Amino acid sequence: MQGVLPYQDLIDLVDKERLQVDKSYVKPASVDVPISDEIYHVQSVFIPPKEPVLKFLRKNRILFKESSLDQPLKKNHVYLIKASLRVRLPKDVWVICSPKSSIGRVDVHVRLMGEGTERFDFLPEAYEGEIWLVVIPKSFDVRLKPGLSLIQMRLVKKKLVRLRDAESIKKMARSLKIIEGVRSFTVDPWDGGIVTTVDLSGKVDAWTPKDNAPLLDLTVSDYTLDPDEYFTKINTDNRRLFLEKGRFYLLRTKERVHIPEFLTGEFLPIDINTGEFRTHYAGFVDPGWGKNYARALTLEVRPFEDIVVVDRQPIAKLYLDRLTHSAQQNYDKGQKDAHYKEEFAGPVLSKFFQRKFL
Repeated sequence: MQGVLPYQDLIDLVDKERLQVDKSYVKPASVDVPISDEIYHVQSVFIPPKEPVLKFLRKNRILFKESSLDQPLKKNHVYLIKASLRVRLPKDVWVICSPKSSIGRVDVHVRLMGEGTERFDFLPEAYEGEIWLVVIPKSFDVRLKPGLSLIQMRLVKKKLVRLRDAESIKKMARSLKIIEGVRSFTVDPWDGGIVTTVDLSGKVDAWTPKDNAPLLDLTVSDYTLDPDEYFTKINTDNRRLFLEKGRFYLLRTKERVHIPEFLTGEFLPIDINTGEFRTHYAGFVDPGWGKNYARALTLEVRPFEDIVVVDRQPIAKLYLDRLTHSAQQNYDKGQKDAHYKEEFAGPVLSKFFQRKFL
């Protein structure tokens, strides 16, 4: 079998100590990566090197100073944090990564790298060793704590089995109700991506961070922070929205999505030819998402030029990847810390914020 490993196989790797992490970090088709208390303030972003990470940074004078999680991470500064998860991958298993939704939605950029891998967000077959995270808060000064997960890993056996045939995907999406809430949808004939469109018809159309927001404390309990202290709510009257160059926005899809237990989804930016903006920074959709009822996906958007978007404009793509086996745990039923089960009046803020706008 080949494809993304499901919950039961990930648990087995934990039991065999190939993933050295508590089982609470294992999700339906991914593993959350908790951080340790080892952190460094770095002069700039750098390309993952062939040699050990700290050796490379010291040799090239990129390492600024050792830091501490007792101090806030400053906006637009670069930090290197060691993960508290170590891996010893089997010879036919490799890893791809994406920031967690709760972290992407507060505009904290996170990239993972292993020792000597030369690529972000990837660990090769049979990789063994430490894991590092490059962390850049973009909209807020933030406070973190050991054990907090900023990024998640999908483990792939042999080959990523991504569905590509547009007609087959359309038939499956209709019969299994993978896409709901719209009369019709498009599947890209070139790469099999389901094209999703922006929804500007709700009670809340968008959120954008406030310029002078207080410290964002991510050590608090879930559903604690007041969203009005950190974000501005945007409503449109004419179903069009002006996006300012460089500013971060949370939008949502018109399409409501359900991911069956034998698939997992990856939400990725649409073709650059549609416009100079970026979605989506956090991208995995676990099996069982929308099983109770299909729900919209939240978009994390940063335009690279001033741009106007309108209701139902194509904005991102959803790709479907097969699991090696159906997951024994799914997002809506079984995952205890599934934070985005409800349907909201607009884009869904991170789990750290109070649920004021259901």
